[in-house]
Amino acid sequence: MKVITIPLPPIMTNCYISYEREGGKCFIIDPASSEDRIKTLIDAHSLKPKAILLTHGHFDHIAASDRLREMYSIPLYIHEADSEMIKNARLNCSSTMMGEEIILKDADKLLKDGDKLKLENESLAVMHTPGHSPGSCVFIASDCVFSGDTVFRGTYGRYDLTGGDFNLLMASIKRVMALPPILKVYPGHNEATTIFDESMYY
Repeated sequence: MKVITIPLPPIMTNCYISYEREGGKCFIIDPASSEDRIKTLIDAHSLKPKAILLTHGHFDHIAASDRLREMYSIPLYIHEADSEMIKNARLNCSSTMMGEEIILKDADKLLKDGDKLKLENESLAVMHTPGHSPGSCVFIASDCVFSGDTVFRGTYGRYDLTGGDFNLLMASIKRVMALPPILKVYPGHNEATTIFDESMYY
């Protein structure tokens, strides 16, 4: 899987463009903001967006989603347990942490644990990893994992926001750490890592 990483404001969230080949289809993962910047990189590789995938529903991962799905006429996917979060500025923390409301339209598809999201030859497997939020997910490819705010390099996501739960988060991280150690981990913030490197902490 080829991956373009785009750190975006307001708090340097990693948006990812995941694709198999130049000129092929792509997934847009966690479009935090700056849809024009995302489009520029998509166009530079002649990619054709297939869907927007959200690892969870917090404001800093979702803000450009509606504009991109209108731009490309593509669906938005999120886990069913975070489906209300994207429509509620209090739940997605935009009103409390940004002072402005981010409210999206309904998701087009609600995900559940074990779903497979086919791109071209590759598929991303959905692993439900609650703890940071009720519907947090990681997306697992053959050679990498998009871990959202569940696992970061050397640490893990916060659990003190609405719907967060420390015990659930720790259980979710153990599931992620059971994945093949060679997998590269693309987190929601900061630098990439590997399952092997992070497994040293758990």
